[in-house]
Amino acid sequence: MREVFLTILKKFTREDMSVKEDWELAPLVRSHLDRGRFLLFMDDVWTVEDWRRIEPALPRNNKSGKLGVAPVGGIW
Repeated sequence: MREVFLTILKKFTREDMSVKEDWELAPLVRSHLDRGRFLLFMDDVWTVEDWRRIEPALPRNNKSGKLGVAPVGGIW
């Protein structure tokens, strides 16, 4: 999950986020996504556990952001 969060954060900041601890990354992603509009598509979410690790990084009340998730091997 670390690499997923680092990839997202690279779109928002030039700061080297790789020096951050794993537990710091999800709140940082959420903080950046909360600031405005976004379109985030997650492909190949393998398990419910994967989703549970991603979910804390997602804004709760940002109505201008959109999220798409594709399960492994599935097309909607």
